[in-house]
Amino acid sequence: MLLRPTNNNSQWLIVVFPPTLYFTYDFMPLYLDKDRGQYVVKDWYPNAVTSIWVPCTMDAVMQSLRKKVIGCHCCHHILLQNVGAIALQHGALTLRDHFSSESHANDYFITVIIDAYLTTILHEFKNPRKSRRLKQKIPIARRKWLVKRDLRRQAEAYLGSQPFPYELRRSCEEFYLALCKEWGFSPRKLLLMK
Repeated sequence: MLLRPTNNNSQWLIVVFPPTLYFTYDFMPLYLDKDRGQYVVKDWYPNAVTSIWVPCTMDAVMQSLRKKVIGCHCCHHILLQNVGAIALQHGALTLRDHFSSESHANDYFITVIIDAYLTTILHEFKNPRKSRRLKQKIPIARRKWLVKRDLRRQAEAYLGSQPFPYELRRSCEEFYLALCKEWGFSPRKLLLMK
């Protein structure tokens, strides 16, 4: 019985489509062979503007986007748009330097979701003074959350690294609790804060 050899030359690719009515660009993650990937994109997606290879440090994020395992549709869309925008802005070589490890890339995209939540929730406050006062407390809540997250990761080091969707949800919930303590009330739960 002949077995087909596995190809270890595959990598994640982000395909960029022309702007739509609502978005500047539309993006799609694909996992393709590095040698033939560009030709596959040209054949399968002739209307694609370009495609950019992303470094292997972003594998967990890209796999989560491709399999659509992130529990929140809005978070999925925010992450996909952010990955595409970073890939367009920086290119493949700069992305490799930008994300030194998979955990660094995961933490960066967790921060993207938290920042999107903060922007949305602060926008809901109609009183500018209250919004400004609450905004000043965010760095304190962020520092407390980071300390707690790092302590949790050290305590759970024997488990190894957790899948990106799990770590994203858990980090969002931990940040929400730190924010509630700092603000003194519970803001509306959005995105993965539920």
